[in-house]
Amino acid sequence: MSDQVIAAMITGIAAIIAAGIGLLRWREHAQRFNGRALASGLEPPIFDAARMFARFSTLVEKKTAIQPIEVALSHGSVSLTNRQMEYCAASEWELDRIGLYLFEEYTAQPHHAVRMLHVRHEYERLRAATFPRSSLPLLYATRSLVTLLKQQRQLAFDLHEHADLFHEINQFLRKHPQIDADAELVRLVDKLSLMVQQA
Repeated sequence: MSDQVIAAMITGIAAIIAAGIGLLRWREHAQRFNGRALASGLEPPIFDAARMFARFSTLVEKKTAIQPIEVALSHGSVSLTNRQMEYCAASEWELDRIGLYLFEEYTAQPHHAVRMLHVRHEYERLRAATFPRSSLPLLYATRSLVTLLKQQRQLAFDLHEHADLFHEINQFLRKHPQIDADAELVRLVDKLSLMVQQA
């Protein structure tokens, strides 16, 4: 057998072994991910302050906890990988989701359709809650979308199909003013609706 044939055989066997190892690792990762998804609320947060944030009862405490994360994200000293972004979007930890929306706002990613999805998901969480929930995740998701539309006005045209949802959110917040005590979220939703109407 020639050296080239032997080398080709060794390369082929190595590729098969590598593929097998890769498949095993993928299966382990999928099992861990599925287990984590089922253990909703028990998985460790991305942002260390998330547990403390969950215990805060006042808006001042919560906004104070958000500020260092916002500063770090705005300066680029903290970043999220694609995997972490996906994890934060589905996280039960409010601060993880808020951190994601701030990251999107300051890094101009991802596009408006994903940000719109975050707004809808946060509204659905808030509306379906059977216990008091903070409106802050919805506020930061909406702010992220508004920021993007200010930077790229033409994108607002693509959000016409969501006009009814913006109206529904507005009505829900006005019906439950305790959720948005300082009306900051109502003003943001109004601004979003106006930008879409004018597109």
